[in-house]
Order: sequence, then structure tokens, then C-alpha cells
Amino acid sequence: MPAASASTASTVPGEYDSFDAFVAQAPWVAAMVFGVTIVVFLTPILIIALVIWYKMRKNRMLNETMIRLAEKGVVPPAEALEAVAGGRVAALRDGPSTAPLYENARALRKGIAWSDLRKGIFAGAVGLGFVFYSMLDDGSPNGVGLVLLFVGLGYIVLWYFEDRRLAAPASATPPSPPAPPGPPSA
Repeated sequence: MPAASASTASTVPGEYDSFDAFVAQAPWVAAMVFGVTIVVFLTPILIIALVIWYKMRKNRMLNETMIRLAEKGVVPPAEALEAVAGGRVAALRDGPSTAPLYENARALRKGIAWSDLRKGIFAGAVGLGFVFYSMLDDGSPNGVGLVLLFVGLGYIVLWYFEDRRLAAPASATPPSPPAPPGPPSA
């Protein structure tokens, strides 16, 4: 049996000596590989671009509506603005709330604080996953994982202090305004 020399071209199906040989011998497969690669990498970019475009369009339409209302001299209540901006129709149906403005602001800040906790837990968990995977793989922690872990811890600490700050004034009653000077007693 004659031995195959190293200089002969590969005769195994699916193996090619170079990219040019691949394109020359199987152009439809090369085009399919190229097309699938383009679709895989451009689809997320297209989705992100469409989401950004939609949000910008929604904000522009909301701003134009507010400008038209202001031109007519109509001032919508804050609840209506929040409901339109957040897409909550039930809030408009229920009517204006009787809660004072500072309570609405406190509730909004509490929601932001809980958002910080959510971000912290997510970033910390992803960072911890990267660190553990890297530690099992090569015995050293992953730099990106450590950054995400500490960013997550920072968000959790921020939530802790913000939540404590919001809870402290809730127990104390707001100071009452001073009594107006009355007529002198006779």
C-alpha cells in the first residue's frame, strides 16, 4: 500500500486546505455559513435598535402631547402624567389620589431603592457565577466577575442606606407649621 504524502490535498469530505478552497468547492455552504453568521450577530443589534427607537418615539409623542396641552392652558394632574408615562390606564380611571405630594415622592423613592436592590442582587449573582466558574476552571478569579460582584455589593449597600433613610422620617410626623399671629387678647 502506498503511503499518502503530506503534500496531497485533503480528500476527506468537509475538510478544506484554505478558505479559498472552501469557497471554490462548496460556494453554497460558504454562503449559508456567512448568512447564518450575519443573522446571528445582527439580530440582537436590530432588536436593540428597534426598542430604543420605540422608546424615543413614545417619549417624543408624550412630550408633544404635553406641549399641546400647555399651549391650550390645560395643566394635567401629576397622577395623569405618571399614568400616561407609565402606561397605567387604571390609575387614570380611579381618579386623582388624595395622598399628599410628599407621600407620593416617598413612594417613588422607595420604588427606586428597591430597584437598586434588584440590580445589586442580579449583578452580584452574575459576578459570583463568573468568579466561581473561573475558580473551578483555572483556579484564579475572573476580573469581570469580581467587578460585577463588587458593583452588586455596592448597589445592595446603597439600597440598605437609602431604605434606612426613608424609614426614619416615616415614623416621625412632619412638623406642623407655626400658628399665625392672632389678634391681641383684650
